[in-house]
Amino acid sequence: MNTRIQVEHPVTEMVFGVDLVTEMISIAMGRPLSYENVEARGHAIECRIYAEDPSRGFAPSPGKILRLRWPGGPGIRVDAGVEAGDVVPLDYDPMLAKVIAWGRDRGEALCRMRRALAETRIEGIETSVPFFLELLADADVIANRISTQFLDAWRFEPARGERELEDFALVAAALSQVEEVRRSRGTPNGPGATAGRTSPSSWRSARVRYGSRE
Repeated sequence: MNTRIQVEHPVTEMVFGVDLVTEMISIAMGRPLSYENVEARGHAIECRIYAEDPSRGFAPSPGKILRLRWPGGPGIRVDAGVEAGDVVPLDYDPMLAKVIAWGRDRGEALCRMRRALAETRIEGIETSVPFFLELLADADVIANRISTQFLDAWRFEPARGERELEDFALVAAALSQVEEVRRSRGTPNGPGATAGRTSPSSWRSARVRYGSRE
């Protein structure tokens, strides 16, 4: 028998409405259980958030957590062990937190979990959050057509995140600004024009002038 508390114990606690850690301490002190009968209600799902990069075979992703925001809302529980500014080392277990979602049925629990993961923000390191978002959107997972061998064939395909798209947008905006400046320098009334002459043609050889290249 494995007598330690299991990492999935929040699922049991959410479904049965008990505090297993409190009960373990109480029993160790010689006290009886605080309840006689328990009744299961609803459905609960737990996702372990690790400092690992799922796009690189779950390689460790140590480093400093720059920004951190955990989700909230009905049926959501977060057991976390880190804060913004903490450094995740390479030497220890990389689990950052456990996100648990409870619902009246499995469908509601899945919806709440997907929303909770989408609200989670962990910047500075890679985590398993994108993996879970992709997994819980799979049609077979939603329909519960899974087994313990499901992940042997299922492959994670990272999608372009909002941050990556934001970076592309910033690059595009910068290139657009450079092009606008370049064109204005070739216009008589543009910033590059001086009295009696226009800016050099864009086709002339580049030369250094005031720290920039024409």
